[in-house]
Amino acid sequence: MTVSKGLKYRFDLSDGFCREDFQDSLSENGFAVLESVISKELCADTLLRIEKIAEQLNSEHRKLGLPADSGLAFIPALMSFDPHFFQFLEIPELLETAEFWLGKDGILRNQFAQFVEPQKSEHEERLIFHRFHRNFRHLLDAPKVCLDSTLVLSDMTERNGCIYMLPGSHKCGLPRGIEELQSQAVEITAKAGSAIFLDGMTWHREEHNFTDEKLVLLNHQFTRPIIKQYFDFPRLLPESSLSNLPERSKELLGFNSRVPSTLSEFFMGASSEALRRKNCGTESHWVLQS
Repeated sequence: MTVSKGLKYRFDLSDGFCREDFQDSLSENGFAVLESVISKELCADTLLRIEKIAEQLNSEHRKLGLPADSGLAFIPALMSFDPHFFQFLEIPELLETAEFWLGKDGILRNQFAQFVEPQKSEHEERLIFHRFHRNFRHLLDAPKVCLDSTLVLSDMTERNGCIYMLPGSHKCGLPRGIEELQSQAVEITAKAGSAIFLDGMTWHREEHNFTDEKLVLLNHQFTRPIIKQYFDFPRLLPESSLSNLPERSKELLGFNSRVPSTLSEFFMGASSEALRRKNCGTESHWVLQS
């Protein structure tokens, strides 16, 4: 496989940002970095809230007799813990990039915090994300089906968990000897407040964290509505937290792409009052076509 490093992949909203160049870079390379997407203050506040959720989960794990850090490499469905995380569905750059990549009917597959913990030993085993992999492995050679957006909440450096991307690899299948392509990979670092976008088919790997501090990332994975979400968000999230959400946020959460749970819903479609309530007023996508 031959990959190209010719196109620029790093952009800054605060410094002569050109959306067309950014989109061209994402299309050609399969990834792009956009700086100054969220403020340092929002990063700091979000970090504190994620730590609070982690402490809550650790406490629940201890009650169950599980290790305190059991399963906390990731925390999914953050909106179910704290309504603070709904606001990230309204960030224009995330919405516009997801729409550019997936069309207007793209949905949120998952929102989760990721902890890149310090390496425990020099000989620590390499996990799947330390090897070259794709985030969306369910469909082979199908770019523009999935878009990952990683919000960097504290500086990502070459020492604490940077990412190595293979430019253009979202356009090809499994390269032979992919681990030998490290020399062709681009090392991605990012300042706090940046967003790293990559197609779900882009080959990449994450480096170990060689510092004493963990790196915390906030990830959003967007897909087309034919792809099953990690959670049934309309059922998972409390109704009280949904009432004031913008219509687009409800669409991202999957309110327009639910499957019927009864025969009545299937045959009556959006004309059903119960179904309209279930979809929080949005139009159902399973209306029968005449």
